[in-house]
Amino acid sequence: MVNLLVAAALAAATPAAAPTPPQAEQPAMFVVRDADTTIYIFGTFHALDGKSRWFDRDVRNAFEQSDELVLETLVPEKPVQPASFGPSFRPPSVTPSASFLATTRMAISAGRAQGMQVDNGADMVLRRNAEAEGKPVEGLETLQ
Repeated sequence: MVNLLVAAALAAATPAAAPTPPQAEQPAMFVVRDADTTIYIFGTFHALDGKSRWFDRDVRNAFEQSDELVLETLVPEKPVQPASFGPSFRPPSVTPSASFLATTRMAISAGRAQGMQVDNGADMVLRRNAEAEGKPVEGLETLQ
């Protein structure tokens, strides 16, 4: 019993460890490999404030080692007119609820108030860098 009390007293008297400094914000990044291919997958936001330093270190290294960039969707640089989707395009038959639209508008407004812009988002930053370096850029989905 005495040993337990001494150990408890020593533990209580031990100074607390200094808090670790926060790490730089980095998106979650995963690597998938086989014999001849390496794929880097990471998640981030489509709109950012331009202040975070996410395109450093790990993401920059993965980008530099990549031969091409594949995005979720290739968002056009200019607004797209519905007529440009082509004759086979049919708008979705399901319309979003009023509460969904209101929530979406509130989220977009809150993001803009915080300085969030699509031009600062990962998609556009990576796309601009890939195009500047002559890397192919493709999308998994289209707006159609």
